[in-house]
Amino acid sequence: MSERQPNAAPAEGSEPVTPEWSASWASQERETLEASLAATPAQRLEWLEEALEIALASGALPREEPWDGG
Repeated sequence: MSERQPNAAPAEGSEPVTPEWSASWASQERETLEASLAATPAQRLEWLEEALEIALASGALPREEPWDGG
């Protein structure tokens, strides 16, 4: 199986590879909601962990003090 070059024409009989564009903010919001609802629990947890890493790295969340057991 050969890889298609980025600017090459699509193979005969295949659909062109183009991003889907929304016509309005409402349709974009609906598509985002549908994608979120279709995500598996493992994907949601992965997204949450990534968001927490970004928040900690940017300083948006305070770093926890080490627990001293007391």
